[in-house]
Amino acid sequence: VQAAEGSTYGIVPYLNVAVHGSVAGLVGGGGSAGGIVFALCFRSLSYRRAFEVMGIVVMASSVLSIFIKIPGHAGLISGEDSLVVIEKRARHNRVTAVPTISEAETDTSFKQPDIDGEGDQNFGEA
Repeated sequence: VQAAEGSTYGIVPYLNVAVHGSVAGLVGGGGSAGGIVFALCFRSLSYRRAFEVMGIVVMASSVLSIFIKIPGHAGLISGEDSLVVIEKRARHNRVTAVPTISEAETDTSFKQPDIDGEGDQNFGEA
């Protein structure tokens, strides 16, 4: 449930800045309406049938999500990212990249902390 809520609200920032509040309200209202509808299903149908209805609705909405188009971003089955998105992704990947142990061993710019008072030592040196 938490993952579905996060993925639904995760789309909101990609929309027009002028309507963020309205879209967030509609998304939240849709979640509440879905909760009420499924609660009524569980009240009026057998548990097996209610779960079947819920599963069908979830599968149908998942299939329909393939057709979501966010301006500037590639869709699941078509389109390309804009240059701005590609540059921002590359910048983000450079900032968040963490060197691996093998990179630290071969690159002399990674210094071992001086904990024994013997001066700076590189990782690769004995």
